[in-house]
Amino acid sequence: MNATAPTETLSASPRGVQRVLVVDDEPGVIALAQAILSTAGYMVGTVSSGDEAIMAMAAAESEGDPIH
Repeated sequence: MNATAPTETLSASPRGVQRVLVVDDEPGVIALAQAILSTAGYMVGTVSSGDEAIMAMAAAESEGDPIH
């Protein structure tokens, strides 16, 4: 069996460059998602409801800095 070493490393992983919004009603899920996405380079906003998400998205859009 010829096993070859992976050619990619963790440092070669894609990095985020955009803002994202995490929406969840569980604080633990929000914290985990925020930690993972922040580590990947994303700017992370968090809210705990759909209504808050709609308001955050509208505010970001009106400020010319949309959330993806």
